Amino acid sequence: MESLTESQGDLIRYRRKLLQYLDMLCTYELILGGCHLAPDQYSHRFYAQFRDDPPLLSAVQFARESQPQAVGHLLTYHSDLVLPHWLPMLSNFPETMPPYEYRELLTRVQAAHPTEDGVNVNVDVDLGTIYEDDPSLNQFVMGNLTREAVSSWYLARVSQVESRSCLVDHALALVKLAQERNITGLDILHHQLLLLDTLVYSVNLEHMTLAALQKLSELDKVKLLMSKTTESTFVTDLRQILLPYLTRCDRRSPGSRIRLLREYLVDVSVRDLALPLKLFQALCDEEDDILGSVEEMMNLALLCLYSCPREDQMEQAQMILECVPERGPPGTMSDVLSSLHDKLDDLELDLCAAEILKSNNVPKPLSFIRDFKSNSTTVQQLLTKMARTLGKKWLVDQPLNPHTPSLAPSLSTSLSTLTLQALLQACRPASQPSHSKPCSKLIYVSTLLSSGSAANIIATGDILQCREVGDYSKKVPFTRAVALVLQAATEYFDSAGDLLDPAMELARLCLHLISDEHEEIQEKLDLISSLQFLSDFGLTLLPLQVRLCDDRMRLIEACVRNKPKAYRQCVRLLKLAEKLRVAGADSRAREGQVLVLVAETAFQARDYLFCANMCRLLVDKTLVVGWRVARELGQCDEFADLHLRLDLLSFALLHCSSDLIEELVTARCHLEAQLLQDQIVRQVELQNGESYVSDEEFSDALTSPLSPQKDFLPESTFGDIVGDPAEALKQTTQKLIRNVGNQDFWRNTLSWVKGKESELAKGTPEAEQEPPFTRQGFPAFYDSLLPDYHASELSTQYDRYSSPSKPRPVLQLCQMVLRIALLEECAERGNTSDHSGVLVQLGELLLPEDSPLGLSHLLALWDPSGAEHCFSNLPYSAVSLQLAAYYYALRSSEASEDLFLHPPAKDAFIHPPVNMRIPSSTPCQHEDPFIHSSVNMRIPSSTPCQHEDPFIQPPVNMRIPSSTLLSIRMRTAMFVWRCTVGEQSGELSIFFPELTRLRVVQTQGRLRPGGIL
Repeated sequence: MESLTESQGDLIRYRRKLLQYLDMLCTYELILGGCHLAPDQYSHRFYAQFRDDPPLLSAVQFARESQPQAVGHLLTYHSDLVLPHWLPMLSNFPETMPPYEYRELLTRVQAAHPTEDGVNVNVDVDLGTIYEDDPSLNQFVMGNLTREAVSSWYLARVSQVESRSCLVDHALALVKLAQERNITGLDILHHQLLLLDTLVYSVNLEHMTLAALQKLSELDKVKLLMSKTTESTFVTDLRQILLPYLTRCDRRSPGSRIRLLREYLVDVSVRDLALPLKLFQALCDEEDDILGSVEEMMNLALLCLYSCPREDQMEQAQMILECVPERGPPGTMSDVLSSLHDKLDDLELDLCAAEILKSNNVPKPLSFIRDFKSNSTTVQQLLTKMARTLGKKWLVDQPLNPHTPSLAPSLSTSLSTLTLQALLQACRPASQPSHSKPCSKLIYVSTLLSSGSAANIIATGDILQCREVGDYSKKVPFTRAVALVLQAATEYFDSAGDLLDPAMELARLCLHLISDEHEEIQEKLDLISSLQFLSDFGLTLLPLQVRLCDDRMRLIEACVRNKPKAYRQCVRLLKLAEKLRVAGADSRAREGQVLVLVAETAFQARDYLFCANMCRLLVDKTLVVGWRVARELGQCDEFADLHLRLDLLSFALLHCSSDLIEELVTARCHLEAQLLQDQIVRQVELQNGESYVSDEEFSDALTSPLSPQKDFLPESTFGDIVGDPAEALKQTTQKLIRNVGNQDFWRNTLSWVKGKESELAKGTPEAEQEPPFTRQGFPAFYDSLLPDYHASELSTQYDRYSSPSKPRPVLQLCQMVLRIALLEECAERGNTSDHSGVLVQLGELLLPEDSPLGLSHLLALWDPSGAEHCFSNLPYSAVSLQLAAYYYALRSSEASEDLFLHPPAKDAFIHPPVNMRIPSSTPCQHEDPFIHSSVNMRIPSSTPCQHEDPFIQPPVNMRIPSSTLLSIRMRTAMFVWRCTVGEQSGELSIFFPELTRLRVVQTQGRLRPGGIL
């Protein structure tokens, strides 16, 4: 074309266009019917459009207009353009058009013939206009079609035809045409369409679709096929509608025919046996062309009869059983057939038992008898129910009343005979004749007990063994008798409407048949008695509700809530809990739960006194469950009994959870401190009215300028203690502790107590006054360990079995103040205060009576120099010197513990220490690298001083008379102090329990420590 001129190119293009028009004209001629018919039907307008349109677009248009011949001509003569779109083009035929009309287009198309000049015309086609209505057809556009593609198209096209037109016959015809052309993979669809065709055109289920049918199970499809059947048409519908479908299913899945028929008949039997009866009657009259064998017929009869849950179709069941062939002569049957006949014999017995039960108003289905006939308990319950039904026939006109007359004399014989026959007939496989009499007797006794007649209940006493030990011949044993009585009493109890119901009296009458004490019998009697208690508390419940209550403690709670003051009836609540068996047999747990409930209710009602009484019971009986309510009352500031609150907090602290220990310890410290403050206030107020000290003097003692804070327990504070205990405790304790460390405070504050003590001492005979401080004081407990000591008057005296009775107000006050200070430190979590003054005072008071206790108070001082005041006020004796020396020795040993970071070397000293003589009044300060602090001594002239131990830790500050040789040695657990004055000497031995033995040698003179040793 490039070498041609423009005119030559136009000539060629014109020729090709003319050839295309000529080709389309020939095709149009064929579409019109050939050269003989074309002139009459020719339309120049249609041809003008037809020759310009692509052949594919024309083919699609002809298909939509239901012109299969025109489509065929286009496929034949324009195959190069139309053939790749063959399957999508066929999808454009209307779904309402029968597929047989375009069946020729479903065959393979022959190759297209060439044009006259052998020129193939290629025309571009816009495919978007063809597939815009159904884009899914694009998957079928291909040049060479495969079997899989064709099969997939048929599956899709058949579904389209059925869903769009609801014409099942058209869809089924298309499948048949495909199968005629050897298209595979359409068998399942063909089977479903045949079923759908039957449902729509034979069963008249017009709204059924292929999509809905594909979602159903096989049994549901069978039930749809037989959904319009009746008793008169059941066998006909089964043969003409159901069996063809089942036959097709059996070809696809062998054995499915019998299986689906069995499932369907069993499903029908669940609702009614009328239709299966029609089938079995037809099988009995005609040849068996439905089931195929006698064995299948017998098996189907067993399944249908046992599947029926209705008790009113025993007659139909008997008729079905009669339709089954009878057992043949021995040796003529196979093992399978013989086994089926044995099962039918059992079915006949079960059917007989069901009829007996139905005749006695105890209807049961055959399946129940088959499943439970081997269960002796169930059989006995069933026969008991049947016997009671017979007994009610004698009492049908009598109400349930204790005064109902006894059954007729013949009832015993009739009832016993009936139950025995029923037991033998209905339960023969599970029971033996040897056990029928005892079972019949039990059923008879149970019937009498539940008859509702007091006379009948009393009459059972001649049959039951009412005592565990006794003659039990021809009687129901004691254990079984108790079970029967309990069962009857429970039935009467549950049927009663309230406590006054006549059935409740019958329940008591049954329980009183047992003469011996029995735990379960007593429990039932207590349960009946509990109804009266519940009624007294205004709680109205059915007896059945009370018995079935899982947590009967909730009943006690309901009683407490029902009346405002019900919690005050604690004794009745405990009795009710016992009768209801709250917490089972655990009486302590039961009592604890009730007391806690009562205490909590009283606390919520602000009845603190009653709550305190209940908490006291909980504490006295060590019922751990009450620690929570004890904690609540112990922390309640509105309750004024501080002593009891302290005890309750101690109890709660002992049993509480670990996360509450700190909280309770703090609360208890505050409360105890408040209690001690109240005691101090009472003592001060008492002394203000009785002491010889004037009010002005006592006021000056309390308000003297001891520290920057000038008030100690002022009058306003005493009022605050009563009004707001928590806040007053914090304020007054802080004021008290701020003044404890001042020694002048104690001299002024305790002056009124010492005055009182002086008055007491004046009135005491000389023989009873305290002896001089010449012996160490110990409690009388150490009497067997010490040869010579002073028995402390502060401890118990074992010779007269009494506690100390001599009043010591100063000691008591100091101890209370110290206790308050320590409690404040504990409550404030480590905030310490200086209370050395009270420690010194206590040491001074305790050393003469209890030497170890007094020393322990002094050892608690932060600053050991405070002990000097204590020792200076003690009587000057050898014992006081010994205690002072021992105290400073312990302090020295305590201070030496942190002298070295590492143990010293053994050869630290090559030479022994040097003796020194220091001139008179010459201060000497010895700086020793191995001594923790300096030794500061003032020694008169010509006084030898030998310091043998270089490891003394604290400084030595002593004043020693002239010509006194001082030798100090420190060894393990030993402190030796030797003093020589002139030519006089002596020896005194002192013993401290579990401490170091101290020996002091001295006759005259006074050794007064002037500092720290």
